[in-house]
Amino acid sequence: MTKNMKFLIATVLSVAGTIMMIYVGGYLLFVAPLLSLYQHFLDQSLTGRLLLVDLIKIFFAGTAGGAIWCIFDIAAGYFRDDKGDAPRPKKEVQETAEKEEK
Repeated sequence: MTKNMKFLIATVLSVAGTIMMIYVGGYLLFVAPLLSLYQHFLDQSLTGRLLLVDLIKIFFAGTAGGAIWCIFDIAAGYFRDDKGDAPRPKKEVQETAEKEEK
């Protein structure tokens, strides 16, 4: 796989992870429950069960968003990191230098 293709896949995964994080963690688990609580409060139909469920969603919004972003970032990192450009270990460098001196 070419470097350009790897870069493109890594970029797409990074952008997709950020969008999913904002949608799931930001909207579905944070904004939507807040709007639901507000609407039920205005309608005077707020129940204890609804309050508890929405508060749990709000509480875990950041955790879920962060987990989604981490999963996509790990997947993008697989394509982002080029194994061929890794530096040689120090032991190998020393052995090569010793061979050159002889």
